[in-house]
Amino acid sequence: MLPKESTIYAVCIPGKTVRYEAKSKIIPIMGNSCALTKEQRENLREKGYVFDDKGSKLSKLNPYWGELTCIDWIANNATANNIGNAQYRRFWVEPSEKDWYQDDTLYFPHAGYFSCSLEQQFYGGHKKFDAPKITREMAATGNWTFTPNEIEKLWEQNSFIGCNMARGPKELYQKFVKLLFDCLMPIWEIHKDHFLTIEGYDKRALAYIAERMITGLVLKREKFFPGAKIATAPISFIR
Repeated sequence: MLPKESTIYAVCIPGKTVRYEAKSKIIPIMGNSCALTKEQRENLREKGYVFDDKGSKLSKLNPYWGELTCIDWIANNATANNIGNAQYRRFWVEPSEKDWYQDDTLYFPHAGYFSCSLEQQFYGGHKKFDAPKITREMAATGNWTFTPNEIEKLWEQNSFIGCNMARGPKELYQKFVKLLFDCLMPIWEIHKDHFLTIEGYDKRALAYIAERMITGLVLKREKFFPGAKIATAPISFIR
């Protein structure tokens, strides 16, 4: 696969444009597009933007779901054979063409490793919602993506895949998004009344929960992506 054959959708917010160049084809996608005026939309369309409210019903949830509303749009509307997502200032580190991403592999960002458990790390950074408790309750129903044992092992270990990013063959990317939303939608439906009251840093509660669920999907990749090639790759961040 040549670099130009990979399409990455870079999630943007009003006033923030893509701040990097890439060998891959970069298409900016506007989060929370439903809040745009007609004039704003036309201006952005002329600059090559696509919009998370055309072909998806989640745009209005962007303040609470973050880039996930755009990820849903990508999975349902992207036409290229190899797709992925990034952000306007967080991007994939691209290797030389000789060592380019394999076209049959789904990539996630490299994991970080904490000096404590993922559960301890979560409580150290988030105060207004209890993701470990919520996910344990979901697993206990016996009708959710993760089993109780799997969710315990997730919170006990210390690796973490952040940023809600992935890239790879469209079919594998779509499978990943379906698995992720199968995790998140039941949580939202049960707890949305509380999530809608949260302000400040924790307002994007679903995006933070998603990062932990992605970590779990990668840790249990043999179960969730049987026979598929799953790998991690470096990303970078522009302040």
